Amino acid sequence: MHPLTILVLVTIFCTCPAVELQPHRTVLSLSRFNSTLEKPALDPSKPNVTLGLLTSFKDIEKLLIAGAVPLAVDLVNEDPELLPFHNLRFIAYDAGDAESALPLKKMTQMREEGVVGFIGLDGSCEHEALLAAAWDMTMVSYVSISDF
Repeated sequence: MHPLTILVLVTIFCTCPAVELQPHRTVLSLSRFNSTLEKPALDPSKPNVTLGLLTSFKDIEKLLIAGAVPLAVDLVNEDPELLPFHNLRFIAYDAGDAESALPLKKMTQMREEGVVGFIGLDGSCEHEALLAAAWDMTMVSYVSISDF
């Protein structure tokens, strides 16, 4: 596992406040982040680190959960102490049905586009985790139902 991948993933998870979340009942105040509606400009002099997000675009609940990724990426890029020498980016693809070959195809496409790790899948991800392991890449699943 690449050390930069570990740093990026730990950084993303550390930017979220430590609270016990209750689906459909949790309200997060973004005022402490001093965020604007404008995207932070990426520093062209820094190399990009890109994560791949795999989710189903048809399930609104999973899309809402996956919606935290752009916020986390923006927060990481806004804080010069988190990744001082890199820009964090992500690309998202519709993984479709988790029981099909489509998620594996999308992971392959993302790898060819230079991602360093994966976030997702939002269901069973045993095959995807094995593929990521074969490539020596990190995969973090935020809703996995697998015991793998």
